[in-house]
Amino acid sequence: MMDRNIVLIGFMGSGKTAVGRALARLTGRKMIDLDKIIEDRERMSVAAIFKKYGERKFRDIEHREVRALSRVSDSVIAVGGGAAVFSRNRLWIRKAGIVVYLRVPLAVLVRRLVRSRARPLINPAEGSKTAVTKIVRALLRKRVGAYIRTANIIVNGGTGNTDTVARRIIKLVKSKYGGRSLAGM
Repeated sequence: MMDRNIVLIGFMGSGKTAVGRALARLTGRKMIDLDKIIEDRERMSVAAIFKKYGERKFRDIEHREVRALSRVSDSVIAVGGGAAVFSRNRLWIRKAGIVVYLRVPLAVLVRRLVRSRARPLINPAEGSKTAVTKIVRALLRKRVGAYIRTANIIVNGGTGNTDTVARRIIKLVKSKYGGRSLAGM
């Protein structure tokens, strides 16, 4: 149990990377951001991959990297917002470790995403709060079920700072899996 990863899933803007960093710091684990791995290997941003090759190619690259997560241990892993939506990824995400869904309310997601220019699925909204809300609401309807089916634990991530959310995760993981799963805590 001590070498099991904690894998964070959730919608874009839910705080997977920020909470993941806090969680890694608090547990003494390594932090892995799947989107960052993809950007480093492809030598371009996620947005550039979407623009140059399209979403399908990005999802193929993402799947390759999700499969590789099963070889990682003792880490906190932030998985891209769409990865858990695809059935071919869900088994691999679950094999990678204890999966935590960061559930964040629509209003918080919109507030976090409305100014983003690095999110290819939000870019068509061009910063319009109404348009961002419409896109996020539609995507959430399609994705929430997959997040819930994939997760071992669901954490409300829309309140408190990153350390507070990370501590909630630690408490829930310890409660469900015992202290052995979080060595050093």
